Parts: sequence; C-alpha cells; structure tokens
Amino acid sequence: MPIEKRNAGVVTSSSRAVAYSNNVAGTFKPAVPSFQRKPIDNEQEGNEQKPGAGLGMPAVAPFQLKSDNAGVIQRKVLVNGFPAVELGGGKALVGGNVVTVPGDRINWVRDGYARRYNAVEEFMKHAGREPVGVGLAKRLGLWYRLPPLENKKFFVLGESHNAFGYRELMNESNQKGKVLGEGGSNTLMSATSDSPLEKSNSPGALEDDNHEVREYAMENLIAKAYYSFVIFKSAEQKKSKETGVDNAAAVDNTEREAGDVWLANYQHAAKADRRRDGEAAGHIPYYNRSAKKVYAQTGTAAEGYASGAVGNSVLTKFYNAIKGIRQKTGYIATPGFIEDVFEPIMYFVETHIPGTWIPKAEEMSARLLSALGKGVKEEADLLEGRRKGVEIKGQESGDFMKPFLAEVKKRRGTTDNKASHGETAFAYRNFAMYRSVIKASRDGFVMAGMGDHHAQELEALLGALTPRIDVITMKGFMDYSTDAISPMTEQDEEFAAKRRAMVTAAVRYQREQNMMEKEEGNRDGSRNGNPAAGTASVVANDLD
Repeated sequence: MPIEKRNAGVVTSSSRAVAYSNNVAGTFKPAVPSFQRKPIDNEQEGNEQKPGAGLGMPAVAPFQLKSDNAGVIQRKVLVNGFPAVELGGGKALVGGNVVTVPGDRINWVRDGYARRYNAVEEFMKHAGREPVGVGLAKRLGLWYRLPPLENKKFFVLGESHNAFGYRELMNESNQKGKVLGEGGSNTLMSATSDSPLEKSNSPGALEDDNHEVREYAMENLIAKAYYSFVIFKSAEQKKSKETGVDNAAAVDNTEREAGDVWLANYQHAAKADRRRDGEAAGHIPYYNRSAKKVYAQTGTAAEGYASGAVGNSVLTKFYNAIKGIRQKTGYIATPGFIEDVFEPIMYFVETHIPGTWIPKAEEMSARLLSALGKGVKEEADLLEGRRKGVEIKGQESGDFMKPFLAEVKKRRGTTDNKASHGETAFAYRNFAMYRSVIKASRDGFVMAGMGDHHAQELEALLGALTPRIDVITMKGFMDYSTDAISPMTEQDEEFAAKRRAMVTAAVRYQREQNMMEKEEGNRDGSRNGNPAAGTASVVANDLD
C-alpha cells in the first residue's frame, strides 16, 4: 500500500512539495498561508458554491435543527489529531503523507465518524485489514484503543449485548485468531476439567477466511437453560397477571434514523440535546427532537438483540438436546436427570400457551427447576474434576461454587444466606465460563467475550490467577474509548486551524499534481486545460 513520504514534515510527490512544521507546543503550523473558510449557516443553505471559492462548507444535515452547531463539519480519519483530506482517485492526505487507501476504506475519510490513529502506518494497517488494537464501536459512537489487543495478550471483554460485542470487535479490529464466546454452549455432560473446548454452533459464529468456525463455546447448556427458564417464568407470570387488564398503550417516545442521516443530525443538534443512555440501557447515544429520543439504525447485529427471544431459543435448544439423548441407546451418565427434566421442558416448549400461567404450568415449573438445580451441580462436579460417588477429603460437592455465588450476590447487593434460583443459575453459568476462559488462555486464543455482568463477577476471580487474566468490563471499555461522533470543534479548540492547514496542504498538492500533468501533456501534445480547474473542487467535495 503506497505511502508517498520523503522528507520529514513534507507531503511529497515531487520536489515542489507542501511543507509544514510543528512548534514546541505541538500546534500544527502550515508552511503556506492559510485561507478563510466561511461556514454556510441556515440562511445560506442552498447557496451555490463555485469550485475553489473559499471551499465553502455546506450544512450536511438532511433537515436543519435549531442549534448553534449548524454548518459544522465532523472530520473523519485523524492522525495525531490532524484530519485526513481526500484527494480523489482513491488517494488521501493522511498524517502528512499521500496514501492510496485500500479498497472501500476511502469511505472512512468521507463519513462522519472520528477514527483516531497514532500514525499513518496504523491507519494503513487497519484499512488494509491487518490486525490492530483500535476500532469503531459504531452503535456506541466510540473509538476504542485496547492495550491487550495492541500487546497481543489474551483478555476477557464484558460486552453490552444490545450495543457492542466480541464478534463486532474481532471483525472491526481485523483479529484473525480463535475467540471464546458466550454465543455457544458445550454438549450436555461433556465438559471436564481437561476436555478440549468445542467449536460453537451458534448462529453468526465467527469464521476464518476459509469459512471454518473459529469461535468456541464457553457455556454450560444446563446452567444457561436454568437461568433462561427463571427469566421466562417471571415474564410469563407477569403477562398472565396483565391479561384482561385494560392498560393504556405504552407511548413510544423513540425514533430511528438511518445511520448516516442520524449522525449528521446528531452533530447538528444543540449540545444539550445530545445524550447517552445509562448503563442499564447500554450507553447508546441519541439526540432529542420534539420530545422524542432519536437513535441511529446502523445495521449492526447488536441492534437485533432481544433477551426474551434468546432465552426462548436456549430452552428450545436444551429440549432438543434432551430429546436427542433419549433417542440414543447406551446413555448411562445421568439417566435420572434426563428423565426428570424431559416432561416439564417438553410442556413449556410444546404445550404451554404464552401469556398464561395455569396450575399445570406451576406444577411443571417446580419439577423443571428442581431437575435443573440438580443437573447444574452434576455438570459442575464433572467440570471441576469430581467423579460421581467419589468423596474428596475435606470438601463437599459444591464447595468450589461458593466464591462464584458470593460474587453474584455482591453485584446484586443481596445479603441473605439463601440464594434464589436466578442467583444460583447465574453462578453456575459463571463457573462454566471461568473454566472455559482458563482453557482458552492456555491455547492461543485472542480473547473471550461475555455479557458485562458475567465479566464484573469474574474479574476478581480471574485476576487472582497466576498468571492473571485481564478483564475489560464495559466501564473499562468506555475508559479505553474516545468520542467518535460529537463535532470535533467541541472536542478540540484548535481543530479548525488544523483542518485549514490540512486543506491548504491538500490544495497545494493537487495543484502541483495538475501542473505536472499539464507539463507532461504539453510535451506530448495530448493534454491541455487549466491545471487548477478541478483541484479545489475535489477537496471541497471531500469536505462537504
């Protein structure tokens, strides 16, 4: 990927290059005089601009919001705070160098997200689909830089399922290796303390360039089904109580806009109207318009996440696994559990009417919860290395689960000695994840991804290992990230001057190139025209 770079501080393609310099404070100073650019305000919108006439800056919002921010331009690719400028023909001025941007990545220079690189080489690696430690979490509107990815060190990410997850991170940062993910579960009664990790059969599991699955399962299916049923039961009981009640229809105070439209409107909205959801809602940005919250529709997989649908699919998957085992002959591992759980799970998957909770449902619920509670203990013993019927001196079955349950109760703020079904199920899920993470950390995996609550509850336990396993919770991820969507003029008071400097350098470069082409054309008689005629307009289009 060509980078035209000769002299330090010189954007060059020939000896008549555009020079610039840095002062001791780090403020960019163009070597050529800057020129004025007058933003177009609401009253000026639609004014015709002549190519090169001050490179006027039109407002980009599809409709104008009343704010003090109309006409601002959000710059895109940034190297050490200085914006890139598109030159045309797939080239751009990036970090003081003229580069040919790989493939469709030139769109990064055109769109409205702030991608921040430390060097042009880092940008070119990212654009060239090589592994990097940076990336854009689009739905969160954040640009992240994660030290473990930069240092090639295994880590655990706590994700917000409806905002940004491990699959998006692996793709965005061009990470090619194996990943452990919450999306899949191990085969029933198969995971032991030394068994290999299983490839995930979850929809959307990550694949390599040869379309081979490179994502592995971390969960225990019984524990996941146990927790899913607790959530399912609570939701069904609530719906049943609401049946026949004449509740007023909920008022939807939200709207969705296509990502590029939303981003332009977000950046033109008044600063007071640009906000972000709280932790429970995933930290997703929005802007207020006419008493409604307006969110972006970016097309990421996280936008389709629905916890209820996921829970129901887990119960169906669990039921199908139980049916499959019953159809086989010679299964002797836990015949009691399989028979105990089959009838009640079949009832809820095949017979139960959604939104009702009749006495039969309550009866089957008690049987299912009892069976699942026993099943997760047997799975955990197997994973811990205990064998059924074998006593371990000084330790009762389940003692190893105490720290996991304690972390669950700590995060939830419960202090009673008795654990609820939900707390118990979540602790057993955490234990299975903990064991899987340890295996992945020793087998060349890039990372592991799990829900943020799991990550919060496992952070101390994984950090206590030798060697320790680092956990980046969603809070930590936010700390490693910077704003990628607010107007740059708000983020950097010197940004306007930096942008003018880069535009000036780009115009000089293009005029120089056109002059060279004209001279060559004059020599062979095949070219003519004004060398500066189309130059400024190309840069102006890039800046619009």
